[in-house]
Amino acid sequence: MTISRFRHTQSVPARNDRHFINVNPSGAIWDCSNMIACNDRFLAVPWAQLGSTAVLRHTDYGKVASSPPILWGQEGPVIDVAFNPFDPTKLFTASEDGTIMGWDIPEEGLIQSTSDHIVHLQGHTKKVGIVNFHPSAMNVLASAGADMVVNVWDVNTGKAGEVLKCHTDQIMSLEWNLDGSLLCSTSKDKKVNIMDPRIGDIVASGSAHQGGKTQRCLWAKRQNLIVTVGFSKAQSRQVMLWDARDMASPVHTEDIDQFSSLILPFFDEDTNILYIGGRGDGIIRFLNWRMDDLCRALPTTLWRRIKGSACSLNGPWTHDSVRLRVFTRSRLVPFTPSKCFSHVDWRIANCRSMCTLPPLQTCPP
Repeated sequence: MTISRFRHTQSVPARNDRHFINVNPSGAIWDCSNMIACNDRFLAVPWAQLGSTAVLRHTDYGKVASSPPILWGQEGPVIDVAFNPFDPTKLFTASEDGTIMGWDIPEEGLIQSTSDHIVHLQGHTKKVGIVNFHPSAMNVLASAGADMVVNVWDVNTGKAGEVLKCHTDQIMSLEWNLDGSLLCSTSKDKKVNIMDPRIGDIVASGSAHQGGKTQRCLWAKRQNLIVTVGFSKAQSRQVMLWDARDMASPVHTEDIDQFSSLILPFFDEDTNILYIGGRGDGIIRFLNWRMDDLCRALPTTLWRRIKGSACSLNGPWTHDSVRLRVFTRSRLVPFTPSKCFSHVDWRIANCRSMCTLPPLQTCPP
């Protein structure tokens, strides 16, 4: 049996004075998005006001103003947000009105509300709720919406260079591979797909989770593995690992638990740890990929229910490069773990408050 060196990972909450209090996010949630986004400078939250987004600096913890500066201008609720990985001051917001707007965030953060966007991407005929930046090419953005179309945008020109109309059912997730030559997706027809944007079609596909609820994917880029999360026929939550070179069947399938909430997955490329939380959960699970097997570590109990989550990287991969924030219904709670190995910075958030989290550490075996 393979034993994970991260099997004793655990966390304790940080002090209350590191919380963001009085956060008022949008009530519009789409199952296919993470609700919030962050990078090494800012945290973006779709706000309660229609078509608006609040952007907070990590140092702005404390009580948030009841009417903070916001980005506004979209005609429907914002349901997904993404920062440009090559420029931390550029934020893109996707809305139920079928459009994507790009914004320029001042270095000092938002001082006043503004509707002055830098680009307005219009190409979807229904709501768009998935936006994902290319990992190696600057200003290339992939988006997917309820119209079953994937657009690959040049955000400088505001035009879609590639339009992929190869799905026959609603797209539930979208992710690039390491060099950005391929995209993977999951769809409502219970399939996981690999697409080549240059061809404009699906080049490989597999039958994934057979449960009827939303399933999502991410690409473990260095391993060239696709991770999917969803539900089995028996409605237990599942994780599947796929070799991108052979999509006939998954290389590993793991049943997680019998919870009914939708899974929000994140993968740490340095430690090969898969973080799994779910909307409505009060717990975050750790799975470590080692020697062709998934090993479980101790789960972290949040005592509050998750509403959304986000993950960001501080530039190059370092021990403290991963930041994970989780939105719960009442507050953002920070956690400090025990002894050293992987430094992971958690941020837990809620409808009314948020807080920053010190680095996560784990005990050696």
